Amino acid sequence: MLLVDVDEFKAYNDNYGHLRGDTVLATVAATLEAETGTEAGIVARYGGEEFAVLLPDRDIEAALALAADLVTAVHALATPHRASTVAEHLSVSIGAASMRPARSGSPDDLLHAADGALYRAKAEGRNRALPA
Repeated sequence: MLLVDVDEFKAYNDNYGHLRGDTVLATVAATLEAETGTEAGIVARYGGEEFAVLLPDRDIEAALALAADLVTAVHALATPHRASTVAEHLSVSIGAASMRPARSGSPDDLLHAADGALYRAKAEGRNRALPA
């Protein structure tokens, strides 16, 4: 599982307006879906500017490799974000986690692990992907 947060999205909305904010979220979602592949995973909006990417049958190394590709793909959009303190273009932070539910843990454990990794990615400067 990946949790993806659009870095400094409130500042983007405040600077460019909610209509452009909605458009940029749709663009990020489309980018996440294109990079993930519809047969390889499911991309869903999880919150205001967050997305969850469910990746069945992927271990943490594969999930983290995809997460790094997603960071790069969003950066490659070159969407200006003049209100960002992170980068001149729109960027994302991603937390990655993996588990085998049949062996241990619950869906909540997986979500909390990915959320903890996302929190660390944001605390360590954003525009990056980190594992749980």
